[in-house]
Amino acid sequence: MAKKLPEFHVVFVLDRSGSMGSLQEKTIDGVNEYVSGLKKTDGDAKFTLASFSDGSSWGSVKNGDTVKYIVDGTVMADVRDLTKEDYDPAGGTPLYDAIGIVVDKIEADYATKKKKPRVLMMIMTDGLENASKKHTKESISTLIKRKEEEGWQVGYMGANQDAWAVASSIGIRKGNSLNYNTTEIRETIVQANLVTSDARRAHSSAVMWPGERPETKDSK
Repeated sequence: MAKKLPEFHVVFVLDRSGSMGSLQEKTIDGVNEYVSGLKKTDGDAKFTLASFSDGSSWGSVKNGDTVKYIVDGTVMADVRDLTKEDYDPAGGTPLYDAIGIVVDKIEADYATKKKKPRVLMMIMTDGLENASKKHTKESISTLIKRKEEEGWQVGYMGANQDAWAVASSIGIRKGNSLNYNTTEIRETIVQANLVTSDARRAHSSAVMWPGERPETKDSK
């Protein structure tokens, strides 16, 4: 009997701050193409799309909320297209708080399950942290390193910054970051499919991801 693999969960953490306003259409097109590609290859995976801002002027989100879950743990094959109503950029960039909130939620979602998921978390932002109230660079670096040690894969795509330096400063492994040009944002998001495909191939091979431990009777 073939070994049952852990659930594969793709988590996309997307900057929704005001500076993304001029990139709204390109971002929506890119995300939809990214999801379309995953539906063809990873239709049984789970998908979460979390957008973040400090919420200072969102009409659809209570003032002060940091993260809006546009898609929340949905089977990839059932994910609908992103729209302008879903993604309306405004406010600042609480990058650290957003990462912390999303990680906490994914952990809580699987807290009662013995078999933990294999998580690929992709983070995309066009600017630097400027609005977090709870988390710091140090606390997020510790958190990401812990999750990577547990088997998570974390990628970072950044514009208007040194993405490699920023990713390294928050604990993301060397080689898992990408600088992008805001004029090519759609193409950059589509490139994320390559990262996801690599992670999926590793997942499907039944080889343990970095940080995973061999199963015991209690973990099955």
